Amino acid sequence: MGNTHTLDLGGVLARVLFCIFIVFSAYNASGYSYYHWVTSDALQPPSEHVLQIAIAGALGFGFYTIGDITRRSLQKGGVGLITIMFAAASWYLVEAEWVELRTTDDLITAGQLTVVGILTFGVSFSFLHYRLGGVKQVEET
Repeated sequence: MGNTHTLDLGGVLARVLFCIFIVFSAYNASGYSYYHWVTSDALQPPSEHVLQIAIAGALGFGFYTIGDITRRSLQKGGVGLITIMFAAASWYLVEAEWVELRTTDDLITAGQLTVVGILTFGVSFSFLHYRLGGVKQVEET
């Protein structure tokens, strides 16, 4: 019984899009996010508060799942190293003037994209680790 699961371009794209969805639906600079919805001054009916609580649970579950997978696949040291790598790459892109940060919103978006990169690498790493080294990661019970 070999490994029947492969990580193709579609799998990586699905992981990237899921991480983007979770990170940017919680907060983004455009003003259309969970944060802006909850903190708006508009009078909201009580049924909308229940929906906000339910969506908070869904976002929390998404962050927990992605974070836990990243932590388990990369370990503590790997998370730190990947964070340094993505932060340095982001810094380089700004210093080389490939990316311009004109406003605070641009800086927040750049930080969020860095977090998306770290989380996407984390949820994709166990497949890469298996393909490169032949070591399969399993859960301990």
